[in-house]
Amino acid sequence: MSETKKYLLIRMLTSVLVAIALGILLILIDGDFFTRILFIIFGVIFILEGLLALLSESVRKNVFLIVANALAILLGILLIFFQEGFIRISVGIYFIGVPVILLILRREYFKEELKEQLPKIVVGLLVLILGIGGFVNILLDVLGWILIVGAVLYLILGCISLSKHE
Repeated sequence: MSETKKYLLIRMLTSVLVAIALGILLILIDGDFFTRILFIIFGVIFILEGLLALLSESVRKNVFLIVANALAILLGILLIFFQEGFIRISVGIYFIGVPVILLILRREYFKEELKEQLPKIVVGLLVLILGIGGFVNILLDVLGWILIVGAVLYLILGCISLSKHE
C-alpha cells in the first residue's frame, strides 16, 4: 500500500471514529439536561446584555429602549428559573399561533401556506406535548444516528474507492 493510501485510510478512519463518537455522545446526552444548561447560558447573556445596555446613557434617554432591556432582563430570569413551563408554553404557542395567523391572513394561498407552515405547527405541538427537553432529546437522537450512519457509509464508500485505485 502506498504512503498516500495509508494517509487517506488513516484520515478516513479518524474522521469515522470522531463522527461515531460524536453520534454516540449526542444519543447519550439527556435532552432535559442539555436544554437546562443552554437556557441558563442564554438567561445569563440576556441579563448581562440588558444590564449593560441600561448602564448606557443613550439607552437611558429612550423609554422604549429602557422597556426593551428590562424585558430582556426579565426574559433572562425566566430562562434561568422557569425553564420548562415558561419556554414550553411560549415556544409551543409561538410555533402554533404564528402559522395559524398566517394561514388565516393568507387564505387565498392556503395550500401553499399550509405546506410552509405545517412543519412549524408540528414542532409547536411536539414542544407542547413532549416539552423542550423531550423535543431536544429526539433531535439529538436523530442527529446522533445520522452521524453514525453517515460515518459508516463514508467508511464503506471510502474503502470501495481506495480498493478501486490499487
